[in-house]
Amino acid sequence: MIAYLVFLLVFSSVFLGHSDYLWRGLLIICFYTAFDLLLTFAKSRTWYLPLSSWVSGFILALITVPAPPFALIIALPALAVFSKHWLRIGTRHIFNPAAFAVGIASIFTPAVSWWAVSWAASNAILMAVLIPKYPQIVPIP
Repeated sequence: MIAYLVFLLVFSSVFLGHSDYLWRGLLIICFYTAFDLLLTFAKSRTWYLPLSSWVSGFILALITVPAPPFALIIALPALAVFSKHWLRIGTRHIFNPAAFAVGIASIFTPAVSWWAVSWAASNAILMAVLIPKYPQIVPIP
């Protein structure tokens, strides 16, 4: 999953010709990871490999506006980590952390774009490469 999300972020940034989309996305992922690691350590004095943080961080990076302002780059991961650690019932999240962050941010600013997964031409190229060609099941007369 993480490899696919890395591919989407890098390929989309390169295809669209905007390296700033890539570094801003990587900043979102880094802030998400840092906030999550620090809060986890502060609460339980343990370090861990934050795979779920990376997945949520990539999702935030891929669906937010392509060139978010720096305040949004910090606010989205902070909101997501807040949701992950404090909006819980027992050991379960009430909300998906990434969805919660984007939902709250959308109240104040346009935050959702889906820029990395909505490009039609490159998506068609990607599908042509990734989906094998199957023999036709129903012959055309």
